[in-house]
Amino acid sequence: MRLNKKISKGIAIASLVTISGGFLAACGGTTGENKDTTASQGNQTTTTAASASAGDKTLRIGELWAIDNIDPVSDGTLIKEKACVTEVLCEVNDKFELQPSLATKWENKDENTWVFTLKEGVKFHDGTDMDAEAVAWSINNALEKNPTLVTSTKIAKAEATGANEVTITTETPNAELPEFMHLANMSIIGKGTYDSSGNLVKPIGTGPFKVEEFNSSTGVLTIVRNDDYHSTPASLAKVTISGMTDSNTRAMALEAGEIDFTCDLPFNELTRLDELDNVRVEKYDTARIYTCQFNCKGLFGDKKVRQATSLAMDRQTISDKVLNGAGTPAKNIFTENMAWCDTSIDGSKFDLEQAKKLMEEAGWVDSNGDGIREKDGQDFEFTAITYTERPGLPLIAEALQSQLKELGMKVNVSTMDNAAIEERKEKGEWGIYLAGMATAMAPSSIYYLNNNYSSEKTEPIGYVNEEFDKLLAEGQKAFDTETRYEVSKKIQKLAMEELPIAYICNYGVAYGFSEKVQNFKFNPTAHDYMWNTDITITD
Repeated sequence: MRLNKKISKGIAIASLVTISGGFLAACGGTTGENKDTTASQGNQTTTTAASASAGDKTLRIGELWAIDNIDPVSDGTLIKEKACVTEVLCEVNDKFELQPSLATKWENKDENTWVFTLKEGVKFHDGTDMDAEAVAWSINNALEKNPTLVTSTKIAKAEATGANEVTITTETPNAELPEFMHLANMSIIGKGTYDSSGNLVKPIGTGPFKVEEFNSSTGVLTIVRNDDYHSTPASLAKVTISGMTDSNTRAMALEAGEIDFTCDLPFNELTRLDELDNVRVEKYDTARIYTCQFNCKGLFGDKKVRQATSLAMDRQTISDKVLNGAGTPAKNIFTENMAWCDTSIDGSKFDLEQAKKLMEEAGWVDSNGDGIREKDGQDFEFTAITYTERPGLPLIAEALQSQLKELGMKVNVSTMDNAAIEERKEKGEWGIYLAGMATAMAPSSIYYLNNNYSSEKTEPIGYVNEEFDKLLAEGQKAFDTETRYEVSKKIQKLAMEELPIAYICNYGVAYGFSEKVQNFKFNPTAHDYMWNTDITITD
């Protein structure tokens, strides 16, 4: 009989307050100015008898995405967060506030110039120094290999202006540049990551683990402890990360003892799995959200129709009955623990009668009594498209199919891979697209909004609003934090009024553990998961 195994989400979230030291031990990067003052932070751990006994243990992870790329510039989340191989200049705490990491401090000299001071004595996995020259090269390399980073960060160039000082110049003002230095794709890597022709050899970072092998045929990444880490070495000797895109496969592998940890288990299996002697399940809310993007070129071009659709979504039922409590109704784009969230907004209201009224105002009526509204001879029928890697999405699609039927909409559900989704969207053969979107890839009040509401991003779905562009530009130039947050809140209000995207539920992640895995500390800033480096495995 297992004692104290069940962990309610309320208890788990509340416990974050009491384990903040443990949170800072997650593999998200160091968070202090020097080794002596940050021994319990970032990737760093405190040496214990338990960690010593776990020194020869291997943690086996079942990853929800296929692993076919380990380039840290294009798949930084895997290499930085999930493998703990690389680190970033700026980290964040559990409130998404910036903390020092490989950079100990930073300041803007003018609206286009930032100076970062680096932590001294750090070495890459190949033994080379992480100095200003190396960091400047790493930043410039990321911009060259991943042009989307240029668009988002506005960086023109990085250059060494001292042994441990890097100056970054932006093309246009970016008041949140330090926040963008938290992006996983901007992790600091050594030149040895690539050969002389620019081809990937393997990621060379500064983190507590280093790459031993990547088997591209099996999609298995093997990492080993970096015994020369610039802080306390990790507890475990080795970690294997295996791509398992089917949630049922991950569940079976966990139950069979083939893996020790995974996330996004099938929701209908959570209770059964948690009752097994060798498995436990823990649920947490993350910085991700279930979204419903509308095709504004078609049936959803009318704002009243989008608003009606949102009002007809019974988010509480989806949270309780569909997601089994793994996720809460989304009131806004951001969660309330983010400093820039406008907590006065509540977009989670369920009001079917008001939704019906709005549809009628938009000219959609059920004139023949068949239960489907029509206008100008066209039935209100569309396809909801989504993918299966996140097991909640198909379930939400089916729930919306039923809920929107009550509004007089006929919804067809189609699940497919990302390539097929892009093809469908290009052809316009969709009505809504359901996804799980990270709202804090950078701990920024503007980053997510710019990526989803600028005309450049919304024009392909048939929606353009110059007011968004005006506010986004204002926010990017607002160097005063409170002013920037106020601009962000204006954008949030406009977004929740216009609704080119509706927000369904905050993304609750269900982690599955072997009971042998101990000392896990949840990191609320993780994108899927980060495992703390003082995690242990018992016999």
